Parts: sequence; C-alpha cells; structure tokens
Amino acid sequence: MLRRFWSALLVLALLAFPGYPPALAATPYVTSDTTGMTLTSRYTFTNSGTSATSMTIDLPVPSPSSLPYQEVLGLELAPAPAKVTADAKGNRTATFEVANLDPGASFAVTVNYVLQASAIRYGIDPSTVSADYSGAGPGVLAYLLPSDKIESDNPEIVRRSQAIVGSETNPYLKARQIFLFVRDWITYDPSDWSNQGALHALRSRTGVCYEYATLFVALARAAGVPARMQVGYGWTPDQPGLPLGANAYNASTLRHAWVEFYLPNYGWVPADPTWRWAQEPLHYFADLPRGHLATQADTSPVIRWSSYSTVSESEQDTLTLGVQRLAGAYELAQPPPLAFSDTTGLWAEQAIAALKVRNIVTGYPDGTFHPSSSLSRAEFVVLWAKAKGLPPVVASATFTDTAGHWARGYIDAARLAGLAAGYADGGFHPDSPISRAEIAAILARSLGLRDPGPSAGNLWDLDGHWAAPSIRAARGAGIVGGYPDGSYRPDNPATRAEGAAVVARSLGVAQ
Repeated sequence: MLRRFWSALLVLALLAFPGYPPALAATPYVTSDTTGMTLTSRYTFTNSGTSATSMTIDLPVPSPSSLPYQEVLGLELAPAPAKVTADAKGNRTATFEVANLDPGASFAVTVNYVLQASAIRYGIDPSTVSADYSGAGPGVLAYLLPSDKIESDNPEIVRRSQAIVGSETNPYLKARQIFLFVRDWITYDPSDWSNQGALHALRSRTGVCYEYATLFVALARAAGVPARMQVGYGWTPDQPGLPLGANAYNASTLRHAWVEFYLPNYGWVPADPTWRWAQEPLHYFADLPRGHLATQADTSPVIRWSSYSTVSESEQDTLTLGVQRLAGAYELAQPPPLAFSDTTGLWAEQAIAALKVRNIVTGYPDGTFHPSSSLSRAEFVVLWAKAKGLPPVVASATFTDTAGHWARGYIDAARLAGLAAGYADGGFHPDSPISRAEIAAILARSLGLRDPGPSAGNLWDLDGHWAAPSIRAARGAGIVGGYPDGSYRPDNPATRAEGAAVVARSLGVAQ
C-alpha cells in the first residue's frame, strides 16, 4: 500500500511540474511483496601492532539510490566521517581519520541502511522496444564501455557475443539470449570467491554471482546493449542467512551481484542470471523476487586504509526484517544534507543533489541554491562544462565581453569544445538569462540528438521557432519537458532548478 501511495504521488508530481520529462504511457512493471529491511554493517579496525598508529580509512558505504524495486528510507553512519565522496556512478565512500590508535585498541564504524524492498515483474512486448540509443544520454551510454573486470572489448568476449545474438537487432531479445547463455554456461562454484570477472568466467565456466553478472554485462555491452551490475545483498526466505534473533539474520554470507540492462522507453530492467528456477529458465529475467538490496553500482566495493601492516579488519552484517517508515527515525547523517536548505521537497531536489555530490553545483555561502532564480548563460555553460568534464582554459581568442569575467575559463573551454556559441556582435552576453530554447539547443548540439519531427508529438508554441528542432530532439530524449497546457514556452528564462534537472537527466543520474 505504501509503495502504491508513493507511486501515485510521483505521477501527480510529474503532472504538476513541467521540468520533469514525460512519463511512460503505462508503468512497464508491477511490484509486490514489499517489506521493510534494515541492513546494519559494523566494521571494526584493530591495531595489532606494538605502537600507536594513525590511519585513514576509505569505507564504501551504501549509495542511497532508489530503484523501482527498492525505496531508500535513510542512511546513518556512526561516528560521522571526515568526508563523503562519490564517483561518476554515484557510489559513495566515507573517509574516516583515526589519530593515535593505541596497541590493541579498536575503531568501529556502524552503518544503518534502511529501505523497502519489493518483488518486481516487467511486462515488455519486444515489438515495442526500440534499438535507437541516440537519445539515451552519456549517463547511459557510459555503460557500453569496458571497465574493470568487464572486458567487453576483449576479442573473445566480442566473438562470443556475436555468436550468441547472431543477426538479432532487438536489444530486449539480445539481452534475453545472453541471459540464457550465461545461465547455462557457468557452473556455480562456492569454493571460488576470486571474483575475477567476465573473461575469467567465459574461459573457466565457473564462478559465483560476480562472474555471472560481469559476464552478462560484458556480453551485453559487446552486443550494443547498455548494461551494469548492481552489487549488494540477496535475501530470500529460503536463504535467509544464519538467524541472530527475531527477524534478524547474519547477512555476511548474502553478498550478491545481479544485473540491469537499459531499454529505450523502459529504462533499466533488472535480471539475475545466478539464481535459477529449473521449471522456468527466464524466471529471473526482467523479474526479481523480494530481497535484492543494492548498495553499489557496477563495482565491487573494497575497503582501503593506510596502515596495512598493523591494522586488522572485521565486519559483521545483520539484516533485520519488518522495518516501517517512521518519520524522523532515520536520516541521511553524512554527508551533510545533499539538498540545499531551500530545495528540500522541491521537484528537482534529486537532480540538484545528484549534481552537488559530484561537485557540479555548489550553491551560495548561506547553504541555499535559489532554485527559482533565473539562470544566466555563464552559469549554465559552467554547469554543462563541469558535467562534461571540461577543465577551464583561457584561450587567446575569446568573446568580446568575457575578459575578466568569473566564468571566462569555462566559457572558453565550452567554445573550443563546440558546446557554446556567441552572438553576431562577437559577445557571449554571459550575464543575460538563458532561455529554455537556448538550453535545448546547447544540449541537442552537444549530445548529437536528432529531431524526430513534429509527428513525434509537437508542442503548440514551437511552430516557426528557431529552436524547434532542438527542443523536439531534447524532449524526445527525455531531457526536457513541456507544460500541462501543451506548451514549451521556449523564450522564458530557465530557472536554476530547470538547468540542474536537464543536466542531471543528460548524465543519467536523476529521473
């Protein structure tokens, strides 16, 4: 009931706030069997040496990422870390500074990850699945590239992927064929916890969930289907872990990895090639039972600390069932609130928070963001240049009105990269408000988005507008949206919240 309430609230929000992209015509999945869970991890670092030592501990902590089958209620860290950082995929690392830990003394960290997990089943008609990823955005297309233990560019992986999918062009059917191959190719071997990745799995045909997941992801990427791992814990009533009390289980043996693949118009679709049901080979394809608790995306978390020779580490993971949403009972203690003081509850809060944790937006000294204020051309170019990873430069030739401007370095970098253009008078007009049309034009040009044409669903106030093709292209990619009355209002100044939302969607880090 609670999940239905929040789903209904989300639909209302999508209708009420035009900054969000258009919703799907129908929800492509159903959830059920929703259960509250708390994962408590206690890490203990003990000085086994003979003298006091200081150390820095980098501890991967759950990344509060709500998925269709997982609603995050909160994250608590005790004690508070010195800082929390995030990588490009949103995975978080908490850094603890420990000074003068005496011989035999211990330093302990407790992490409480509170969420609601659901079973999920997708209903996908393959004939409705597009093979066009041109509008998916860099945040999705990054999952076509090889990465650590996912050697999708290795010739053996490429040849095997081609042999599996053959002449198939539908990404859903490609993923299904790869799922069936991986399911039957690997023999689960609990004695091999080496987590050596996709190529090892292909050659040895043995491994654990990590091998199943990395091999699926590598083969899918080689076949042109964006795919990623989810790493966390897998719990079922049949495999609950060792009991520790009423509804509490030792989760240390429940570490698990599964996969998600991306389909245009459907988003990220989960699958679990490790878990098997003999009666139905596709039972865990686009279908997950309750109890998949995601903590990290596309990586295997590793704890690092500075004093390897004298520090030993132990970990205890406890999963408790039956947790309910209790207002104020759980809060994101670290890092300091991701949302600014004036963005809490805002329709773009998630997008602004996603950019803040990546140091793409900073806000004002008083802790505010001013989401409703108009966004200047300079501010948006800085935002977009940071999102694209462009460092500031000072070019010998620049615009006539940017010399000495605070944003000149980023404006020059964007101009040299072809991301920003000026006016016929030679100026950039950096402090002028940027319009909704100008933002769409910059994004469409930067991302190479194609105009689907008016037949794809035009907005009534775009006829004859210079930016109509760009706006349609960005809208078709789900990056910008219109208003409930069917308009886009292309010449309206964009707000800071709208600018953050479109950049976050372009990076694939917020819906």
